[in-house]
Amino acid sequence: MFVLDSRDPNTTPLSLAVNIVLRDGRVAIRSGGGWFNALFFFAIFSMFTAFALGPGREQLAAAAPALLWLGSALALNLAGVELFANDMKDGSLRVISAENSSLGGYIAGKFTSLFLMAAAPIALVAPIFLVVFGIEPALAFKGAAVFIAGLPALCLGAGVAAALTAGMGANGLLGACLSAPATIPVLIFGVGAIQNVVQLGSAVDGSEFLILIALDLIYLVILPPFAIIALRYGLE
Repeated sequence: MFVLDSRDPNTTPLSLAVNIVLRDGRVAIRSGGGWFNALFFFAIFSMFTAFALGPGREQLAAAAPALLWLGSALALNLAGVELFANDMKDGSLRVISAENSSLGGYIAGKFTSLFLMAAAPIALVAPIFLVVFGIEPALAFKGAAVFIAGLPALCLGAGVAAALTAGMGANGLLGACLSAPATIPVLIFGVGAIQNVVQLGSAVDGSEFLILIALDLIYLVILPPFAIIALRYGLE
């Protein structure tokens, strides 16, 4: 259980966020690989889709951008199932809510934890994934850079879904459905941006990359307040 004393003058939203990230990191390490679930799911998803598409290099290369984004979205929703649920169950979230007038620092810490422990490992293997699926190494690294640029939006969407399902004991499938309105635009423009890299050699030659960055900024403004409202409602 994790508690911060709000009466401590040094307790700020930033310090709360940092402590949440550090605590979640320690828990992930001690859990014996729970942080690995998202990457493991992504790898399994990639293998099965590769078998389904067959050995044709052109087929694999054409499908690679869509599979990268779709597999990542599903993996992040799976990883986010217990993002808030454990704190809800053991009472930590109730104490933090009572001691802090705003849950902004808590939400920031949780979203950062999801990015570092679930999205970052996938980002590291993204160039390898694209190369294996038939994309030239130089273009694969550019495509992975575009992918990393869109990951914050995917994490924010998965985080809001986790907040909505925190008090329900729901599974990742429901979370994926709830995050769909936020996830689908990211997938559409993310796939288009990587396709621009593969076909044109640069993502900035098309508007998809700029829209992807805009989605990051828009989601950063509008989704955390929704997550806070969902968590406070779940505590009532």
